[in-house]
Amino acid sequence: MRASPGGAVAGALVLALYAGVAWHRFLDGDEGFYLVAARLVGEGKHLYRDFFFLQMPALPHVVAGWLALVGSGWHEARMLAATLAGAIGVLVYVAVLRSTGRRSAAASALVLFAGSGFSLGWFTTVKTYGLGEVLLLGAVLAGRSKRPSTLVLCGLLLGLATSVRLYLGVVGFAVAIHLARDLGRSRALVRAMLAVAAGVLLGLAPCAPFLLRDGDAFLFDTFRFHALRYPEGGESLFGEFGQKVETLLSVLGLRASEGPCGIQFLVLVLAGVAMSLAKGSPRNSLVRSVWILLGLVSFLPNPTFNQYFCLVVPFLAIGVVEDACALGVPSTRLARGATAVLVLYAIAGLADADRFVRTGVRVPGIEEPANAAHWSIPTVEEVARTVDRQGRDEGTSWWPGYFAFTRTPIRIEMANDFAIRAAPKLSAAQRARYHIPSYEEIGRGLERGSPPLFVEGNWSPPGFDRVLRALGYRPEPTPDGTRVWVHPGRGG
Repeated sequence: MRASPGGAVAGALVLALYAGVAWHRFLDGDEGFYLVAARLVGEGKHLYRDFFFLQMPALPHVVAGWLALVGSGWHEARMLAATLAGAIGVLVYVAVLRSTGRRSAAASALVLFAGSGFSLGWFTTVKTYGLGEVLLLGAVLAGRSKRPSTLVLCGLLLGLATSVRLYLGVVGFAVAIHLARDLGRSRALVRAMLAVAAGVLLGLAPCAPFLLRDGDAFLFDTFRFHALRYPEGGESLFGEFGQKVETLLSVLGLRASEGPCGIQFLVLVLAGVAMSLAKGSPRNSLVRSVWILLGLVSFLPNPTFNQYFCLVVPFLAIGVVEDACALGVPSTRLARGATAVLVLYAIAGLADADRFVRTGVRVPGIEEPANAAHWSIPTVEEVARTVDRQGRDEGTSWWPGYFAFTRTPIRIEMANDFAIRAAPKLSAAQRARYHIPSYEEIGRGLERGSPPLFVEGNWSPPGFDRVLRALGYRPEPTPDGTRVWVHPGRGG
């Protein structure tokens, strides 16, 4: 079946909606280190060898290329997130249209994806979710075909998704299970598996330069570090079971939910499970295997966060609608019965988006309206201008995002705010090796007036202003109360 013009319309509608949300959405703390990494890559520095970076290498390079093309700034970066969301919308629409032949079904799946509070909240940020989801959806669409060329493409996209975020490679198991169940023990299965494996190797090829340049740093940053980043819970890659149970209840809207997105997700999961178990439901659904495996693997990181489950939503949306059609629901009945539910669903999602763009209530890292202004794009841009007016040759902050788009260079050891959490578990030689400072080393530098500029803002510990003042730094205030501290004797 040829692609329908409806796919382009679907993408345009999602792009318009998500561009509006992304433009105004409060900043997420992690966006700071992602965009600083993209800045440093754009300046010619290398991930892992030259500075610490806790994810796989693809995203900073994609973001750096995008910013080089469209211009440098927070809003420009956010438009990449919106563009990727639009691409997700196209893939969701096309996937359902090709499998069912029903435009109403494709539109329903699009609403279930685009109207989700999880989607509106997290596919509008410059993080691994949007790029990873586009690649996974493309891999699944290709994986539905048994032609060798499309299976190589499936593997290629899986490898690229893994190059964005390591655990996304779990989707490869879903593809393998799907092929094994469909082809059985046969030469065709062997050929299919080899085609996918060849594609995966091609997709992972972008990681090879980092392994060859500094394999130890690459493996530490992307894997070993994750067992150390929350030392209060002990050296554990997967964390505590109790925390994951609490997250599950929150994600499903059953306890301490962040917003209406929990109830939406619960509805999708219940519908997905019910239709999967129904008589007549497809027994070998690749999409179903993917959303189940992605849901399970989203619990593995330490700690587990609700936002990880945004990756499950597009596959759930596709699976629920495709299963409904496979069970023989007439097109007119599907349209009439689903309209009211879809409208309520979309209203709940838009209401959820309000906390990301206006109130800040229960937004991770913000939590309360009183903190929201500190995480707005205009506020951070004003702080950046204040930093550049000081004319210093280097600066830093507890939150690196202030330096994402400054002319002033950032202290390289502070390019990632997560790194310092592992410092107590590392020797001095290891800290130097992996570009991870300890609090004591930061303090000794400040005693020497190094770096000459320090932004006291997001993530700053209480009373840090008194420390800087005692060490001779002088404040330059900004409108929201953030202060840019400058040492008069250094770096001018």
